[in-house]
Amino acid sequence: MEHGGVTLFPVDAFPADRLAALDDSGQVLSYGDLAQISMRLASSVRARTVALVLVRNTLGCVATIVALIKQGVVPILLDASAAPATIALHRERYQPDVLVLPSDLQAQYPDNPCLLRMLDYAVLASENQASRCPTHPDLALLISTSGSTGSPKLVRQSRGNVLSNAQAIASYLNIGPGDRPVTSLPLHYTYGFSVLSSHLQVGATLLVTDRSVMEKPFWTFIKEAGATSLAGVPYTYQMLKRLGFLRANPGSLHTLTQAGGKLSDALVREFAEFAARSGIDFYVMYGQTEATARMSYVPAGRALDKAGSIGVAIPGGELFLVDSEGGEINAADVQGELGYRGPNVTMGYAEQRADLSTGDERRGTLLTGDLALRDADGYYYITGRLSRIAKLFGKRVSLDDLEQICLGLVTEVACTGAEDRVTVWVTDCEHTAALSGLLAERTAIHASAYQVRLIDSLPRTPVGKTDYRLLSSRMQA
Repeated sequence: MEHGGVTLFPVDAFPADRLAALDDSGQVLSYGDLAQISMRLASSVRARTVALVLVRNTLGCVATIVALIKQGVVPILLDASAAPATIALHRERYQPDVLVLPSDLQAQYPDNPCLLRMLDYAVLASENQASRCPTHPDLALLISTSGSTGSPKLVRQSRGNVLSNAQAIASYLNIGPGDRPVTSLPLHYTYGFSVLSSHLQVGATLLVTDRSVMEKPFWTFIKEAGATSLAGVPYTYQMLKRLGFLRANPGSLHTLTQAGGKLSDALVREFAEFAARSGIDFYVMYGQTEATARMSYVPAGRALDKAGSIGVAIPGGELFLVDSEGGEINAADVQGELGYRGPNVTMGYAEQRADLSTGDERRGTLLTGDLALRDADGYYYITGRLSRIAKLFGKRVSLDDLEQICLGLVTEVACTGAEDRVTVWVTDCEHTAALSGLLAERTAIHASAYQVRLIDSLPRTPVGKTDYRLLSSRMQA
């Protein structure tokens, strides 16, 4: 299917024998295979229906997601390891017409007949298909904003959203047919999915694995397969440093990308310096699921002198700032809420099947909920989040700012807040006694407002972000 004359996932446009994906067991998938699988799916599943996809990083999952979107079926991407109650809640809310899942999970759904098998994935019929509500003709994909909470609230992404963001990412990262990105992030996560969409859009080859950067087979695979790019969230880069990546030969890797949260300025500088001396490109990026994936990036050559910045808008997009009255801020170094305009701004949210017939509610403009400022060169810097503000003795304080202050003494930190009290969670006991004093000095708020607690390790979401929700629940326990 096309949007504006351009095909999303144009698998027929590439040589049939060109490699589309290779997994860590040696199995391969060509662009011709993707085209054939898409045609097979069309004979079994009607367009404009909804598929609940239980996602693993496998060739079958890659092929299935591409086939569903190409044939106009709307997939809901959900982690295959999600709790049974989470899967059941999504089935109840969205009444999917088909279930798409790894074949080894099929036995858990004995009442759902198999319609089709695609490599290691099976497509199962659901119940009462005739009673389903219609989906909007522009709707292409449903994806969660949070992989950790199990919330059924999903973001409605249109075909134009996915295509424009894939094209923009491919443009500023200079992605071409010879590139080989590794699936270092889950495909049900918006950042992980954007790696798939931006590379398959230009005929590149995905290196597919479910392994993490902490596992030796991951590194064996990317070395043998000739990986050219690696994507990671802040936790990924913290682990890379611990593993000695900054002292290693990058081999075939020529691009590193980082998004999914703020990486400390110190680590940005370390990786930017490593990239400069290794002759590779390091991109710090910013995005939200509500903008499909990506809104801004720091050009590779500016990562060092613009450490801490989220950069400039992606091709085709525009960043802006608004004050508390909604007026646009034009002056440099003035904080406001960050906004974005562009064709990748998604249609809105959904919480049930009936919402899938709704059209575009955002009209190309998104207020992100992040606080930011713009420097004299036009580069943007996140300074906090509207919902990450604590009120200490009548003074509003950004929890994100407090974390950045603490990173001068400790390597890992997370701040959670309640009325007149911030809990500072750290994994390093060496400097805990000094943190309250440091924060008091920097914020001019009495040290009694800061409670430092030692924790073995910070809880992480499935995509490596700090799980503030879990920390807050521990604080209340």
